[in-house]
This record gives sequence, C-alpha cells and structure tokens, in this order.
Amino acid sequence: MKKHLLLTLAATVALAGGLRADDAKPAIDAKPAAAAPATDAKADTKTATAPTPVAKNDAMGSLKAGNQLLDQAKYAEAAAYFEGIGEQVKDNGAAKREPYRLNNLALAQLNLEKYDDAIANAGKAIALKKDLAAAYNNLSAAYSASGKRDLAVDTLNKGIEAVKAAGGDTAKLEANLTGIQAAIEASKPKAQREAEAKAKAKADADAAAAAKVSGTAKPAADAKPAAAPAADAEKK
Repeated sequence: MKKHLLLTLAATVALAGGLRADDAKPAIDAKPAAAAPATDAKADTKTATAPTPVAKNDAMGSLKAGNQLLDQAKYAEAAAYFEGIGEQVKDNGAAKREPYRLNNLALAQLNLEKYDDAIANAGKAIALKKDLAAAYNNLSAAYSASGKRDLAVDTLNKGIEAVKAAGGDTAKLEANLTGIQAAIEASKPKAQREAEAKAKAKADADAAAAAKVSGTAKPAADAKPAAAPAADAEKK
C-alpha cells in the first residue's frame, strides 16, 4: 500500500498518507464530443459534451480506482474521483467507507496545495472515525503546510490519544510529532534557542535543589493524596 504526502516545513517531515478500501474497476473517462465544422454561415454548430471524470457511484462505493490515481500521483484526477462517487451511504455503497473517502480526498487536495479543503475533509473523516490515524496525519500536514504548526502539533497529540484509546498503532503519529517539533525548534533564531536552553537548565537545577531539600524533611502526617478525577470526566 502506497502512501503519499506533501509537507512544507523548514526541516522536511514525512507524514502518513491515506488509507485504502476495497477493490473495484477503474472508471473510464468520457470523451468530449467533437464539434461539427460549419459548412456555411448559416450552418448549425454543435456544443461539445463536457468530459465526465468518473461515473457517479461507479462501483458501489469502491475506492480502488481513486486509490490507483493517488498511487500514480494523479492528484487532480483522484480528487475528482473521490468527489464524483459522492458521499458513501447505504444506497450507493457502504457508510463505513465514507471516512476513508474523505481522508483520501483530503490527501489528494493536500498534494494539490489546497490546504483549506484538505483540512476540512480530513476533519470530517476524523469526526466519522475517531481512530483513523492517517486522517490525523493528513490534517496535521495540511496545518503545517499552511503555516499553522501549533495546530499541527495539537492534531497529532489528539490523534495519539484517540488511536491509543482504540488500541491502535501510534508509531507513525509519534514519529511525525517528534519530527515537527524538531522542525519548529530548528526554525527558531539561535539567540532564542540559547535563551530557552539556559532557562531550562536553570529550572532543572532549581528543581533538583528543591527536591534535595524536601527529601530531608518529614512528610506531614495528615497529608492526603490528590483525589483522582471523576471516571466520566471529559478527556482533553
């Protein structure tokens, strides 16, 4: 399975591509009808038929033809395909495929540098399937490429939490998070990096000194542990 992605960071970070669904026959592009040449000034002219990028609901919700276009780096055609088959619902395919269609559409748009569209569709995919790791990666990539790195980091953190909760593999999400944090750090001016490093070193030294002092003191007899959060508290 191939995965594709575009990310414009100071240090390149390879983020995950789209997931795949079932098999189907590729859609065949319709050819526009050629206009008939006029024989004289009064001859009627024919209007060419606009090309159709994909037959509507070509294979009952299959995503294979669009995925093949992604594999061939034909991103405009892939976007047209995933838009052309329409929302996947009971009548034209399987609703469970809809988050994958949206995610793959977002991936195509990401490679076309249509970042706002990619953000919208990857977000919709996540809303339908909370543990779709590739959608978090694509959403994060779209945020990063459009200069919204804080949102990119936040997206990856949320993705790691959601995928872990579902028992999924978070290795790619974590690798991407490390990569984008490193890119953010590398993009800072040298003076800022040095100042932050000094501040961190001082904070670490102060914390170590405080721990050493507190280690010689006796704990209060009536001290009580902090209460655990309520079981139904909303996770942030």
